[in-house]
Amino acid sequence: MAKHAQNRHNQPRVFHYGHRRKIGLLGGSFNPAHEGHIALSDKVRRAIKCDEIWWLVSPQNPLKSSDDMADFERRLSYARALVADKPFMKVIRLEQDIGTRFSYDSVRYIKSRAPRAQFYWLIGTDNLCQLPHWHKAKAFTRLVPFIAVRRKDSFYQAVASKGRAQFRCHSRVKQTPYLRILSDFHAPQSATSLRKNGFWQSHR
Repeated sequence: MAKHAQNRHNQPRVFHYGHRRKIGLLGGSFNPAHEGHIALSDKVRRAIKCDEIWWLVSPQNPLKSSDDMADFERRLSYARALVADKPFMKVIRLEQDIGTRFSYDSVRYIKSRAPRAQFYWLIGTDNLCQLPHWHKAKAFTRLVPFIAVRRKDSFYQAVASKGRAQFRCHSRVKQTPYLRILSDFHAPQSATSLRKNGFWQSHR
């Protein structure tokens, strides 16, 4: 990876903005990162006119098994290589560095370090169904606006879910809890299917 591309993921550079930015945050295991993550990020960037999208690579998702989880550094390196030609995207190791597995802790930390930025949390409607099981879920929905990307296989379940019920119906982004659901999205790949097909064994 070119040195200048690698440097853009450096956290001190990421956090010390002296001007306003609109930034989307996508958390996950990225086990592995794939074209679906890029497509989702680009869709949100165009829809809400984000300046940047940050991927927050988790050391370990609390709601997922660690049995087939690749090493953190390996997942991080692959994600950074995947977005090398996407200058609007940053892949950061925040959760590993501050010692947390929880998105709530990560977003609180990020907001304290970049108070002039407007952050959005990106989520698929499939994960919206799981939101009540997240760490400090209700407090998290008040911390940052949510942008959900509609998935055909989970949209109706998500709309009727307890996760969706945590958001009010209003149009003001700065009035949280705020949720906007974008139109249908088709992920060209999934991490589960890639692992089943021996992704990490073929990327040593």
